[in-house]
Amino acid sequence: KDLTVPSTINFRGDTYTVTEVSINAFYKSDEVETIILPETIREIGNSAFYLCAWLKEINIPEGITKINSKSFYGCCGLTSMKLPSTIEGIYESAFMDCSKLKNINIPGKCEFIENDAFSWCIALDSLIIEDGNTPLRMGKAYEFGPAWTQYCEPYGYVERFHRGLFNDSPLKYLYVGRNIEYEEYFNIMSPFEHCVINYASSKPIYFRTGNSYRKVSFGDMVTEIH
Repeated sequence: KDLTVPSTINFRGDTYTVTEVSINAFYKSDEVETIILPETIREIGNSAFYLCAWLKEINIPEGITKINSKSFYGCCGLTSMKLPSTIEGIYESAFMDCSKLKNINIPGKCEFIENDAFSWCIALDSLIIEDGNTPLRMGKAYEFGPAWTQYCEPYGYVERFHRGLFNDSPLKYLYVGRNIEYEEYFNIMSPFEHCVINYASSKPIYFRTGNSYRKVSFGDMVTEIH
């Protein structure tokens, strides 16, 4: 249940420094609850912790520059994540379906968040976009196609449409420390617009609402809000 990754390993008489958690390294390791990574780690590979459903705690060391695609996809036991100041990019579906994640910070050096990075993060209520000198580029959330039209508002919508990046998240506390840009302007909703999932009819009906907010604040670097 508790795993500590060593900073060095010995193999055939030689000592090697551990610098990477490789692609699919802990794929579906559903018994692991805590992971301690050494400060020597510089990269976490794609899907490294994919569907580690019971993972509750992990440290991301300083020096890591990116959260790769699907790194923490489906880690539904995580409730909190502290990203190091060295993060420069968060890739596609990195935290998708982390359904118990309640708070996260976006470091000031982070330049972009790709599509679906926080889709289905239905418990995320605190988001801090730290101060930085460059705008943060945001992608979109999971897109809906014509098959969803009977379940979505506005009803009868016949074209594909994209949702904002944090539409699944019932954000209560939001801090924006710099300007935000969007990867695609066409047919995209606000990145911070909360969509409530209504299961009363046994089908996921999305209603747009902004009623979750308790506090929203902006840093001195913010000059434009779309």
